[in-house]
Amino acid sequence: MFDHDFIEKIAEATAARVSKMLMKEPEPTKNRRRVDGVRGIADFLHCSSATAQGMVNAGKFPIYRIGRKIFAFSDEIENGIRENSREGRLQQNRASTEEEISTKAAAYSSKHQNNGR
Repeated sequence: MFDHDFIEKIAEATAARVSKMLMKEPEPTKNRRRVDGVRGIADFLHCSSATAQGMVNAGKFPIYRIGRKIFAFSDEIENGIRENSREGRLQQNRASTEEEISTKAAAYSSKHQNNGR
C-alpha cells in the first residue's frame, strides 16, 4: 500500500532540513542585549525593583527562565513597554458604554443613598 522507499527518502530529506535549521545561528538583533534578573530589568528601565517585579508578574514583556533565574532581552522589554503603554492610552481614551455608565451610576447611588438624609 505504501512505498517504503519513498517514505524513507522523505524522512531523510526532512531530517536533513531540520538538522540544518538547528545548526543555523540566529541573526543577532541590533542593540539587543540580555538583561539578567529583576534588578537588571529595574536598572535597564530606571525604576525600582518592585516596579520591575510588577511588570514581570503582569507579563508586560517576555521573560525567560533557567531554573530560578530569569532574564529578558532589551529589545523585547522596550517593545513590550511600548505596546502596553499604547494599549493603556487607548483604554483610557475610549468612551464608556451605556452599560458601564449605568453600572457606575447604580453603584454610586447605592453607596451614597443614606448620606443625603
